[in-house]
Amino acid sequence: MRRVTSVVLALTFILVSVTGLFMALAPHHGPPGGPPPGMDEVGDEGFRGPHGLGGPGGRAEPLFPKQLHEWGAYLMVVAGLLHLGLNYRPLLRHLGQRRTAWTASPQN
Repeated sequence: MRRVTSVVLALTFILVSVTGLFMALAPHHGPPGGPPPGMDEVGDEGFRGPHGLGGPGGRAEPLFPKQLHEWGAYLMVVAGLLHLGLNYRPLLRHLGQRRTAWTASPQN
């Protein structure tokens, strides 16, 4: 189970990183602040997007990158919490060893 959660955590980290960078660096299409008044109806093809998906007000809700980024983040949080739960004792053991190493080190 630890191996599976580690792999899922690594893959979702990559997914969220790539989609986050894509969202940050990709040029934004359309006017700032959304479509002009009267152009946000479902039947208006100018703002429906390439996938033809109608979101609130007829706006496109493409799977990539925004929704994929959001779902990847949810999965990453769940996998991270599960990973912490499965590795709690080894983490405490590791932190305990580091603490004893800090206190045992000679002071100059």
